[in-house]
Amino acid sequence: MSFDKLGLNDPILKALKQKGYKSPSPIQAKAIPAILDKRDVMAAAQTGTGKTASFILPILHMLSNPKHQFKGNTLRALVVTPTRELAAQVRESAVTYGRNLNLKSTAIYGGTSVRNQKKVLRRGIDILVATPGRLLDLYNQKSIDFSKIEILVLDEADQMLDMGFINDIKKIQPYENNIWIVSYMEVNILCRNFILNQKKNTFSNLFKNIKKLMKNNKDGELKIFKT
Repeated sequence: MSFDKLGLNDPILKALKQKGYKSPSPIQAKAIPAILDKRDVMAAAQTGTGKTASFILPILHMLSNPKHQFKGNTLRALVVTPTRELAAQVRESAVTYGRNLNLKSTAIYGGTSVRNQKKVLRRGIDILVATPGRLLDLYNQKSIDFSKIEILVLDEADQMLDMGFINDIKKIQPYENNIWIVSYMEVNILCRNFILNQKKNTFSNLFKNIKKLMKNNKDGELKIFKT
């Protein structure tokens, strides 16, 4: 199978060709069409099999035809990662694959200038990649607006849970029509509208349910859930 069979638009296909990529990995071939179709998906894949591209590519596709043009500290897709290294890596993927699209992305994390980050955020961002601590710092300073988020990604969510970031993540309010993408270090869990009722389905329950779902999931297996 080639990438042009997955339903991605021409600018993204051109970027993949420019990088010399011809065929998607198994996880990409299964997950990308499902995410583009806005289905609930659980897919297992080992680290190094193209997990990041499996969600970045469809995100770029879905954001490439914006319904709205947001400005002033708003963002359309938020990717939360446990470490600055992973944040930089994910952002680099967004830049690489979105090089032919008119989309703005940035990464924010500790150890860098808050002033410069605020300046970038004031212009409005399509894709923001962030670590929990700096993300909530800027949110509390009203430098980030979560209300227009269309896609929320919790990348390596198990590591964030182990590092004690669960309380920070709880402050990112989900919306019913958001597309949810939750990934584990060894297993990708991709899901939309996973939390339908915040009062009953807390972030803690989200992680418990994901762990339960992935317990018997084999590498390369993909499941689609009805909502």
